[in-house]
Amino acid sequence: MKVAILSPYPTFPFAQQLGCQKVSYGNNATWTVSLARWLAKIPDTEVHVVTESDDIPCSKNVLDGGATIHFIKVPARFKTLTFWQFDRLRLHRVLDEIRPDIVHGQGIESQYGYAAVTARYPCILTIHGLSKLSNRVLDIPWLSRVRLVELFEWYCMRKARNIIVINPFIVDVLGLTPARYNLFTIPNAIGERYFDVPPEPREENLLLAIGYADRLKAHDVLAKAMALLRRRKVACRAIIAGPLTEGEYLASLRKYIRDEGLDIQFAGYLPPEKLLPLLLRCTALVHPSRHDNSPVALGEAMATGTPVVASRVGGIPNIVHDNETGLLFDSENAVQLADKLQYLLENKTARHQLAEGGREFARKTYHPSHVAALTRAAYQEILSSV
Repeated sequence: MKVAILSPYPTFPFAQQLGCQKVSYGNNATWTVSLARWLAKIPDTEVHVVTESDDIPCSKNVLDGGATIHFIKVPARFKTLTFWQFDRLRLHRVLDEIRPDIVHGQGIESQYGYAAVTARYPCILTIHGLSKLSNRVLDIPWLSRVRLVELFEWYCMRKARNIIVINPFIVDVLGLTPARYNLFTIPNAIGERYFDVPPEPREENLLLAIGYADRLKAHDVLAKAMALLRRRKVACRAIIAGPLTEGEYLASLRKYIRDEGLDIQFAGYLPPEKLLPLLLRCTALVHPSRHDNSPVALGEAMATGTPVVASRVGGIPNIVHDNETGLLFDSENAVQLADKLQYLLENKTARHQLAEGGREFARKTYHPSHVAALTRAAYQEILSSV
């Protein structure tokens, strides 16, 4: 079976091979990296990943764990405004060179899902983000470039027949039914490195948050909770690891942190090899997001035995089972978050129990060997009916 996955893919591990002039940490679809490597281990499975990048001087193929990665050089601008038509043509040209048995589009909010459903090969889509939900939470105006993405989500869902569901929340919010779609429940793969690390001593009272420093990820709620803990004389500090979206939100957040005298460090984006040690060091991962479908950071934390505290939004309650695999709090409720954090920081037994519950859930759910086997079976089922 020859498989072509259309997806973002990181360039930084191959910067020298690709001839990158600068090291960029964009396109870091860790779930595709893990899936492609483990699919390639399955007998009679030839794996290709086709991806676009503006970091590279020219198009080039590299090998990664048995999979062939086709990096396509593209301009840095005018993707959405051209309705991804040039991207679609570029991706289709490479597909016609590969001649796959099946195409797997990762995401419906980008050129990859769009190119998958418009290709002349059997295809399956994995739904990751839902722009219309994020835009609603953030009150994005209708007349904006960001809203154009919703048209592609609608088009992809209209054209698609085979869908991978990474979280039951997506089925509910989109009203997906077996009468209309072939639905395959398969979570995102978590890198093997998160499952096989020995435990290390935890740094007392260190909180970690992973994600863009923007209003959607709601680090302002974490800051308010930490201010409450400071008034309660509960010591803690935090590291926010994620790209910094400069603007009014981040400036306001920085000012609040200064005014309250909080110990919060912005680490910027960290590649997996630098993020993993932080997960092993911290007392807990805090995920205060205002909306999320199925954040990979939660599975990565659980796999390392890191207790999780997360907001009760989107698909998160299907991952964080309150008082079993982590703790949940109501979105925007800084007092409730402070209470949950204080409970964890002051209760070593609870931290241990949640860590073990999360670790067991992650191994059964997110290990890449399990996810790759389910995905390969989905491909086979689709091709058997063609």
